[in-house]
Amino acid sequence: MMANFRFPKIVRFVGVVWTKESDIAVVTEYMENGDLRSYLDKTKRRAHDGWTVQKYRIALDIAEALVYLHSLDPPMIHRDLKSCNVLLDKEMSACLSDFGTTRVVDDASTMTAAVDTALWMAPEVLSGRRYDQSADIYSLGVILSELDTHRLPFHDRDQDESMTSDGSFTVGKAASGALRLRFLPSCPSSISELATRCTALDLSDRPTTLEAAYELRGLLRLEMRVSGSSSRPSKSNRQSLGNLVGSS
Repeated sequence: MMANFRFPKIVRFVGVVWTKESDIAVVTEYMENGDLRSYLDKTKRRAHDGWTVQKYRIALDIAEALVYLHSLDPPMIHRDLKSCNVLLDKEMSACLSDFGTTRVVDDASTMTAAVDTALWMAPEVLSGRRYDQSADIYSLGVILSELDTHRLPFHDRDQDESMTSDGSFTVGKAASGALRLRFLPSCPSSISELATRCTALDLSDRPTTLEAAYELRGLLRLEMRVSGSSSRPSKSNRQSLGNLVGSS
């Protein structure tokens, strides 16, 4: 499936390697700055620097990758969107990776919690109910909180209530919507409000991928003007925009 994707914000498939039939690995393009989760861990001291142009660009890259997946015919759902599946190249442009659980949208899409990582999963997925593309939007909202705090989602949760004896996340608590994302006091209200809408319990209250991408692009342009950064997008962003326009 991954070999069929052609979009600058989807990590490029190169091939497969194996030493035996049961030991097969996918080879992709090399992403110099590793995954987003590791990058945020290494730069925790910069969390209070606020939302830079770089953060807005990463958020927009993720949203545009989702627009591409959700605009395919038939639409695709990533289903495993989390910060460690977002890879960063030498220019700090973000690409989605790990499409092992990606599926075509149908009328009966369900998935067990064991397939995914609970911290990023939408409540409807955790509880085994039917879901659609908005499940990816929920995950995007969670990643926005990570970009703000540089911490894992729900990092301040009460461990006595939210963790089991073996340290695993209590799926039931997340599925009920009892947990709420946290943001730094310095987080722009535009970001915290977007993330809150993305993680709404009612699927109809979540923005579409196009709406989220449009909003993030506007916020990026505003930050560029305020900070005096170049308004010219990188080569990968220009290609991304062209592909999105061409597919609309």
